[in-house]
Amino acid sequence: MNAETFLVRATAWIAFGFYVLSQVALRGPSVGSGRRAWWLSAAGWVVLVVHFGMAFHFRYGWSQEAAVVDTARQTAAMTGFNSGVGVFVNYAFGMLWLVDLVVSGRGKVGGMGSMGSMGRMGSMGGMKNWVWFVRAVFLFMFVNAAVIFVASAMKWVGVFGCLVLVGAWFISRKS
Repeated sequence: MNAETFLVRATAWIAFGFYVLSQVALRGPSVGSGRRAWWLSAAGWVVLVVHFGMAFHFRYGWSQEAAVVDTARQTAAMTGFNSGVGVFVNYAFGMLWLVDLVVSGRGKVGGMGSMGSMGRMGSMGGMKNWVWFVRAVFLFMFVNAAVIFVASAMKWVGVFGCLVLVGAWFISRKS
């Protein structure tokens, strides 16, 4: 593996790791858990943007067409469905992550969005729906990126990360 490929892959894994850590941080008993979780998620989003930039620089020569063609090739190899729509799904994912950070950061950092405590938001049906929508999208993206489309033994790191993520969502917050 050359340095460029390593950088593209490493930034994707680091972004994933930051998000998983952000969700684990929410389980902490301290008042600052939400704030730490927000900053970890924000760091993950920044690294995701760096990942997009590295992929476009090193793999696609800043060509949208090249990105769509390569994504279609990879998708066809894994699923038999020849489509480059995954590029646009990745853009939408990046935007959703940013929107979630903005929603989460309104008012008290960590008090809303997917960063908030389910206990505080339980009576807020709309926010609860938002939280689970964001979590479902993130899990879908991470399972695809870190498990399904990974051909190496790193797939098991992806499985572990996804299990930790789901566990963090269902473990009650300590008092």
